[in-house]
Amino acid sequence: MNSRTLLLGLVFLSSSFNFALTLQPMLLTESGTLMPIQAGLTLAMGSLLSGVMQPLIGNLLDQGRVKRSFFLVAISYILGIFGYWNPGAPAWQLVASCLVLVMAGLTLRTIVSMALIASCQGAERAEASSMRYLVSNAALAVSSSISLVAFKDWRRELLLVDLVTSLVLAAGMLRHLKRSQGECSKPRASISESKNVLIGAMKIHGKRIVGLSMVTICFSANLTYLPLLFAKRGLANTDVSASILMANALIVLLAAKPLRRLTRRWGPQRIGKIGTILIASGMCFGPMTTSLTWVLAGIVIWTLGEVIFIPWEQLQLFNCFDHAPSGLASGAVSFLFSICQILAPVLSTVLLALPESFAAVTLTALPIVGYWIYRTTVKNVAFEDQAYNSDDKVAA
Repeated sequence: MNSRTLLLGLVFLSSSFNFALTLQPMLLTESGTLMPIQAGLTLAMGSLLSGVMQPLIGNLLDQGRVKRSFFLVAISYILGIFGYWNPGAPAWQLVASCLVLVMAGLTLRTIVSMALIASCQGAERAEASSMRYLVSNAALAVSSSISLVAFKDWRRELLLVDLVTSLVLAAGMLRHLKRSQGECSKPRASISESKNVLIGAMKIHGKRIVGLSMVTICFSANLTYLPLLFAKRGLANTDVSASILMANALIVLLAAKPLRRLTRRWGPQRIGKIGTILIASGMCFGPMTTSLTWVLAGIVIWTLGEVIFIPWEQLQLFNCFDHAPSGLASGAVSFLFSICQILAPVLSTVLLALPESFAAVTLTALPIVGYWIYRTTVKNVAFEDQAYNSDDKVAA
């Protein structure tokens, strides 16, 4: 078994039992202690704080302090999990638990990305990125199914399993990073170096990167916004959150291969345009209707757009770093996606504060505006075609 297979297995193991992070919007609102807008603000603050924790962990890893990195992630996870131990926990406990758990969760995702990058060379990184996307969604489908059936009756037991598997994942990823650091004959591509590469690319391709990132932030925010929207309507139930996540994950798994075959015959302009249109049209269903059935129909539409859009987006982003070494470029794209994950709950909170009709317009308009910004920066269509079809371009 090679290291990449082992790492993907750890991702599946942990994500399959990742109940606290996936159900967090409903865990914050189910008792009525926190209002949906307060829960959204808490999630947004936790995401912003992870923007502090991630560089801290990155610097520790760059210095070879793997044990200290693990202890920081582990302590945060332990405090976060046990904050949700009792359904009727006070507001301050829920807020504190959410803050540390979101910090640890988003930081662990970054560690996973860096570990997978370290385990691959050249074009293998593109395959690893695609496999991680599918494995994560397969695990999300498992996690959502278990939550839907058993979370209400087995809350503490499932949270304990969540804690153990998350710590196993963190330990495995950090151990792999340490070993790969020792085996490398060349200096390892550090997180700080990847950040510098991203800053340099922003100076040249800033509008293009911002435009694509706007679409990513929108569909990432929707997974947090929809459960909180139902909580705002008086349906603060973990079953709702689990149903939304399970629908999203199952569609990704079922549609990935057929859509990949279909889009092989499309040009890059068509792929980006159709993916964006599907994302924008599907996300407006939630604020426009109170029916869970219609909301799930919207999820089908925008998830199909997500499956089409993400591989294309990764290749377009990687093209912005074509003058950087592949390891640093992969790290920079991973760092960019981490920023999108940090900003997504902030957008969710803003949407909750808006009237639902305005939220629907915003969810529809932002992806379209983002794609338009991207298109205005692409001066040479042949250059874009080359970027999409080149075998040398890989995604993080």
